[in-house]
Amino acid sequence: MISVSSENKPERSLILAKKIVVLTFFILSTLSILQSCSKPRKEPVQSGNNVSIPDRIISLSPSTTEIVFALGMGDRLAGVSRFCDYPPETADIPEVGGYLDTNYEAIAALGPDLVLLLPEQEDAAEYLSGIGIRTMTVDNKTVGDILGAIDTLGHRLGAENEATALLKKINERIKRISNEDVAEKARVLVSIGHDFGSGRVDEVFAAGQDTYYDEILGMAGGSNVCSGIPVSYPVVSAEGIISMDPEIIIELVMPGSAGNLTDKEILKDWAFMSSVEAVRNGKVYILRKDYAHIPGPRFIFLLEDMVEVIRGVGKNE
Repeated sequence: MISVSSENKPERSLILAKKIVVLTFFILSTLSILQSCSKPRKEPVQSGNNVSIPDRIISLSPSTTEIVFALGMGDRLAGVSRFCDYPPETADIPEVGGYLDTNYEAIAALGPDLVLLLPEQEDAAEYLSGIGIRTMTVDNKTVGDILGAIDTLGHRLGAENEATALLKKINERIKRISNEDVAEKARVLVSIGHDFGSGRVDEVFAAGQDTYYDEILGMAGGSNVCSGIPVSYPVVSAEGIISMDPEIIIELVMPGSAGNLTDKEILKDWAFMSSVEAVRNGKVYILRKDYAHIPGPRFIFLLEDMVEVIRGVGKNE
């Protein structure tokens, strides 16, 4: 039986909570990968009937900001959310708050003719539409959503050719990966955070089934050891990890979330769990890439990173 931590350990839980609170908020506000049980999925929509190409765009999520830049339309961005920090050019664009504290006055003052949102930002869409600001909603929960968002925004922003070229490059890279044979899928645990630097791993914030990471993992040739847990992002105890006995552990470390700790210091946290195959065989990998936490056009980099980590085990076993 897989053990998911639910024990009442106030001190340890508080420490862990402080360590991952930024990551948790980031996932809720910018990854938008936690599925809503009560709301149906929506197709990309836009408000207003005027389909003229916008000159002043505001993007309220990192994923849409990256798509706009990837389409060569970054110079049209009049504003972005505080979480938008890629590419570096975003540093020169005015910020309009975050997911939970969107600054509507700042948005209105910037005079946008289009605001880009995610489905989870429906309150913002309703408010902005109510004050006469056009909005467009695209999704990013799955690889298909991301590719669809690139196509949709390409048409809306008058960058159809750029979108077609970008999609062709991405799909060619996906095809190369899918054409590679995987003899047997390795059992993989994807950790999105634990109490870094504590000297041991008491519990991890893991990627569960039917999530963005689960999909990327499957495309890379891995099998998610958390697929049997009916929670999108479960907190899994050390006992649960030992029971799962993953062959590979991928630790996704969001920039800044581990302080000044080195990869070697983070790996030391896992050393006590020597009964786990991944630890015993030196198959715990640290990925500190910012794109690993943003389901946008750079998802292909995360996919290729996971392929590099996983395929060796899959082919050699």
